Amino acid sequence: MCVPPQFPIIIGVSGHRDIHPDAMPMIRAAIVDILKEWRGHYGSALYVLTALADGADQLVADVACEVGISIIAVLPMAAEAYRVTIASKSCFDFHLERAKLILLLPDLEPVFVARYHERQYEQLGLYIARQSHLLLALWDGEPDAANRAGTAAVVRMRLMNDENLDT
Repeated sequence: MCVPPQFPIIIGVSGHRDIHPDAMPMIRAAIVDILKEWRGHYGSALYVLTALADGADQLVADVACEVGISIIAVLPMAAEAYRVTIASKSCFDFHLERAKLILLLPDLEPVFVARYHERQYEQLGLYIARQSHLLLALWDGEPDAANRAGTAAVVRMRLMNDENLDT
C-alpha cells in the first residue's frame, strides 16, 4: 500500500474551452480514470488547480468534485471581471464557492490597456505550468506559436521549461 505524501500534490489544468459535445463522454471517462488513479496514489494530498473557465477547466472541476478531490481556483483577474468571460456562470460559481483556496493573480497592466486580458491569461498559463506537480492538458495537440496564453503555450512551458517569455 502506498502512503500518501504529507504535502499537497497539485494537478494543474489547462484545456480548450470548446470541447466538441460528441467527444465529451469519452473525455470525461478518461478524466475520471486519471483522477481516480492519482487519488489512489496521493489520497487527500491531491488538489486540482484550475481557472474554472468553460470547457476543460469546468469539466475537470466537475470530475474532481465527483471523486473527492479538492479544488484550488486561480483567477487571472478580479472575479467579477473574469466571470463576465465565462458562459457557464452557474458551474463557475458552484466550484468557486466550494474551492479550498482562491488565488487571484495580480494585474500586470491597468485594466484599460488593450492587451490586458491577453497578458492576464498568459500569466495564468505560466502560473499553472510552474506551480503544478502534474499537468492535465485537454488539448488537440495543435501547436500555436503565436498564442502565448493558450493550452499549447502551457504545455510548451511545462515540457520545455520555457523561460524565454517576454514580460
